[in-house]
Amino acid sequence: MLNRGLLWARDRGYASDDDLEVVEEHGHFQEARSEYVSDRAKERGASQLGTIGAGRLLSRTAAKRTLDYDQLRRELSAQGIVVRAGSARGLLEEAPEAYKDVDQVIRVIEASALSRPVANLVPTAVIKG
Repeated sequence: MLNRGLLWARDRGYASDDDLEVVEEHGHFQEARSEYVSDRAKERGASQLGTIGAGRLLSRTAAKRTLDYDQLRRELSAQGIVVRAGSARGLLEEAPEAYKDVDQVIRVIEASALSRPVANLVPTAVIKG
């Protein structure tokens, strides 16, 4: 995993080629060398395996390029969601359409034995900064 990154997960059916397109460096750093990672860092990071960035469907750039700010505000408002955004860019980057279905992400992570769900949280606010 440390040397191949998301390619490791894709080869085992935990990710797809589409996932490689929307993550930094296509899911792996060519120069990554696991022998340069300390045992302590590996131990600390083991519980986070597969969790950082696992939910994005669109990159921040793609979200800003393809989503419409005014339409997004209308859709959120129709769902009773009040938006106080510092910028159009910030709202577009965090649009629901920019993320994978969280239930699907949880199912894949649990099925792969990378982690298990312990709570189902309902957000009451999103603060980005």
